[in-house]
Amino acid sequence: MILIALSATPALASPAPVWSQFQGGPEHPGTREGAPEPPYKVSWTFHPPDGKASGAIIVGDVAVTVGTAAVYGLDLSTGEVRWQLFRNGGPIAMPALGVSGGTSVLVFSDEAPSGGASLVGVDMSSMREIWRTPLEAASRTAVAIDGNIAIVSDEDGNVYAVKIDSGVLSWTDK
Repeated sequence: MILIALSATPALASPAPVWSQFQGGPEHPGTREGAPEPPYKVSWTFHPPDGKASGAIIVGDVAVTVGTAAVYGLDLSTGEVRWQLFRNGGPIAMPALGVSGGTSVLVFSDEAPSGGASLVGVDMSSMREIWRTPLEAASRTAVAIDGNIAIVSDEDGNVYAVKIDSGVLSWTDK
């Protein structure tokens, strides 16, 4: 998959964008107030080294996408890789960003180092993994965040609600 950034012509001045999860945010509006109007043009493209990437979330001036071997933070203006986090593999699904206690936490699905599946939380200020919560099966769904809770499902039909500040499982259901 190739991640492509589009920009409007002419560019509009606006505050730093936030598109924290699939369809924009917890309400899933699918749009952003004050977004630029067409026509659009391609600003840059990103070809991940492993050839595949999820849809992106936007955090300030960074687009965040999940690939097979890494999670990439791409400069929104140029498409250059600003940072990347190692990933153990597994299905590729959209990440999400939540805030808890003033800490921005990036949440994405991954394989566990010893096998199996997990949901991972990364502190965006330090870029360090702060928790890893096991899942019963791999997840192919986008992570959704509502308040302090990340919600994801797995291939076996289990749904998990995980606290983004600690990785503690709040509830699960099948």
